Amino acid sequence: MSAIRKVAIIDHTESMDGRVGLLKQFFEHKGFQADVIMSDFSHYKKEKITDRKAGYKYLHTIPYKKNLSLTRIASHVYFAKKVYKFLCKEDYDLVWVLLPPNYLLKEIVKAKRIKHFLLIGDVEDLWPESLPIHLRLIQKSFLFKHWQNLRNENLRYADYVVTECEAYLPYLKEYINLDKYSTLFLAKNAVKKIEFLPNRNNRILKIAYVGSINHIIDINVICKTVEDLLKFEKVEVIIIGDGENRQKLINSLNYLENVKVKYLGKIFDERKKQAILRECNMGLNIMKKSVVVGFTMKSLDYLKNGLFLINNIQNDTWNMVKDNGIGINVGSSDIDYKQIIDESFSLDSKNKIIDLYNNFFSKESFFNNLNEILKKIE
Repeated sequence: MSAIRKVAIIDHTESMDGRVGLLKQFFEHKGFQADVIMSDFSHYKKEKITDRKAGYKYLHTIPYKKNLSLTRIASHVYFAKKVYKFLCKEDYDLVWVLLPPNYLLKEIVKAKRIKHFLLIGDVEDLWPESLPIHLRLIQKSFLFKHWQNLRNENLRYADYVVTECEAYLPYLKEYINLDKYSTLFLAKNAVKKIEFLPNRNNRILKIAYVGSINHIIDINVICKTVEDLLKFEKVEVIIIGDGENRQKLINSLNYLENVKVKYLGKIFDERKKQAILRECNMGLNIMKKSVVVGFTMKSLDYLKNGLFLINNIQNDTWNMVKDNGIGINVGSSDIDYKQIIDESFSLDSKNKIIDLYNNFFSKESFFNNLNEILKKIE
């Protein structure tokens, strides 16, 4: 790999900041210059990024207020074209791009034809496949196919393709070289075990929801599952996050009897969030069936804090819950609610989940997989 000296890691938003940070750390440890190129607009905060990191290059982008909007699409296109111009002026040996947006890949492939760098496409999410069902009625339309092809047809020009989970491969295998493909799971730094649990005068099942409260979460399934758990324990739902369906989620939960809802809003301080989550028993990992995903960032937040998963995400997460007994797969026919609830109050059970998190999503495993990828593109 002596030919690689300068690496660009391109991410449109800060949504995969942990993954980007680990990629940068890995390449710098190998002795490469690693620059992160990203938008100057925060997708989560919906405001300009003012706290800028060393080694990051921020390209000005059109701001937007709604996740599903023409302005957001315009922002993606504008950013992609700026990346194209940026790459054409620079001399990178390797470009690692996180996807979506799909249009970004099209512009980077254009730059590759001119600059002849190695290209790795890192698929973090599938769009438009994960659109809500009522919007996917257009899936036979030219627009839907064109949106897909921006990703699929341009992945053919990547020197290597990775996905964050195995669930995406069936959608991509027709367009990529399987000898130049691997799964690179989400990863974060290892965390310490829980030393003790706080004493509670009254046993209350504390269920956390973390993240965007948007159009792809299934509020009906969330409420039905909470209702099932209420047959065994009093429930408190702690919500960390925000989104267009925030009030709908809160109102729907408040409609249930014997449920306390605590809305905490967005929390960006990781230590504060950890302190809250470590007092919880379970975490909600519920999305609409139409969403194509294997793992979610919220599931990592839950696992690293010892929470049992209340899950309906198929493929990777479903299998992990089933094989390791770390929660409830909603829709399974053999759920023992009483046993799982009792275990969620156990210190040993919570630390078993943290062990699983440290082993499965460790930085060491992430780096070992990256070394194998580099060998395959020599």
